[in-house]
Amino acid sequence: MMVDKATTQIQHDCGIRVLVFIKLIEN
Repeated sequence: MMVDKATTQIQHDCGIRVLVFIKLIEN
């Protein structure tokens, strides 16, 4: 459970970083 939760958190953080990265490129 803990490993799965940690993995989900990492994927969530990466997703946010990707969205911010895309916004920076578009702007």
